[in-house]
Amino acid sequence: MEQMRINPVDQVFIDYESETISPYVYTFRPVVYEDGNAYCCILGPDREAGVFGSGTTPKDAMEDWEKHVQELIAGPKRNSSTAQFIIDNFKRFLR
Repeated sequence: MEQMRINPVDQVFIDYESETISPYVYTFRPVVYEDGNAYCCILGPDREAGVFGSGTTPKDAMEDWEKHVQELIAGPKRNSSTAQFIIDNFKRFLR
């Protein structure tokens, strides 16, 4: 799966091993970055083909991203490599 390239200066450090990290963020490790006054969270090559979330804090962005992951898993399946990656790994996550 291709991941969007983010300028390292804009990336926000996330401790994916923290006990406060959700299982979805821990499993998929999306990139969190600053974009102006907002924080963004993405897994995939871009906002359209990937799963994207945003918010006023890194936590808000990850929560929005997780909401979109849950919608992807529960709803009609998109035909993209990111969607397939999430669905395949989500099945393993449930075992």
